[in-house]
Amino acid sequence: MNLFLNLIRLQSGERIKWLALLLLVLTAAAGAQWSTQSPLPTYLDVRGVDAPTAQRVFVATNDNPFDDGGALFESADGGASWVQREVPFSLASPLNGIFFFDSNLGWTFGNNNYRTIDGGTTWEEIPFLGSTYFMKFYSASFGLATGNFGRYVSRDGGLNWEPSPQNMFAFDFADSQTGLGIADSAIYRTIDGGTTFTQVHFGATKAVAFLSSGVAVAIADSSFLRSTDGGVTWSAVAPVGGRS
Repeated sequence: MNLFLNLIRLQSGERIKWLALLLLVLTAAAGAQWSTQSPLPTYLDVRGVDAPTAQRVFVATNDNPFDDGGALFESADGGASWVQREVPFSLASPLNGIFFFDSNLGWTFGNNNYRTIDGGTTWEEIPFLGSTYFMKFYSASFGLATGNFGRYVSRDGGLNWEPSPQNMFAFDFADSQTGLGIADSAIYRTIDGGTTFTQVHFGATKAVAFLSSGVAVAIADSSFLRSTDGGVTWSAVAPVGGRS
């Protein structure tokens, strides 16, 4: 049995959520309605979905030997219809995901990487890193990419990349200048948009996030940590206790 992917739209009130499902699913529930969106070629691996606006939606796909289609698809009408974009420039270079920071800035990535600054109307190829499996930008300038090349960061919106400082593997930013990053054994803080980082906590760290401009939380040293000064100082508030 061949599995194929269909893009399904869930519309409930004014909220639209996008899901990529492995099998065609039709369901009806209170307050929600599901319908298959087309046209999209079958035998495509849907690797990422993002929407810079409520009506403009992009789907990054990975083609395979069963179909010459694939690449990047766009809907300009909230998913009612779809067109294939000429990205990637070669169908031999599948896409592994897509990320929009806002209504204008977006990146799609895979064996080759591309950036848009006009909401997806045009795309430019950005430097080759290797096979990119993850890419996210935490401000308009600072982003992280991971793949078979390791962990790299960009400080100029993806135009240039270099190894992640201290091999940090996750970040969160409160604004364009203030951010936190974590490595295996420490939490780091930046106040210049990611140009430099200063260690603010030592210990085995799993995750970090800002709840507001002043309040941040982290999982480190087998405990939940909390900061009320933007990540400058940290205190343990509860043990993790085997929770994941």
